[in-house]
Amino acid sequence: MSDQEQQRPADDQAQQPATPQPEAQNEGGGDQGDKASESAGAVQVIHGANNQTFENLANSTVGDVRDTLAEVFNIPGDAQALVNGENVGNNYRLKANDTLEFIKQAGVKGN
Repeated sequence: MSDQEQQRPADDQAQQPATPQPEAQNEGGGDQGDKASESAGAVQVIHGANNQTFENLANSTVGDVRDTLAEVFNIPGDAQALVNGENVGNNYRLKANDTLEFIKQAGVKGN
């Protein structure tokens, strides 16, 4: 292989923009990624099609997360907050590995 061919992959990688990675990356396989997420305080946040795991949200309140992600995730102010499937208020403090979901009832039929 010539010197130019060996350098080409490095040149291709240098031209690609960096992609933000909110989740802990686990290159070694196994359960290390799960352990890293636990210790870092990872919390999964869902609203509609938006589904992202964020590091270091443990100990944040639902209200703080709502305010921070309202515009990015298009979260309505009156959206209901669920943590691990349970209805919670804005003062609820998140724990590592919680799943926070914001939902809004679009319409409910009467009886």
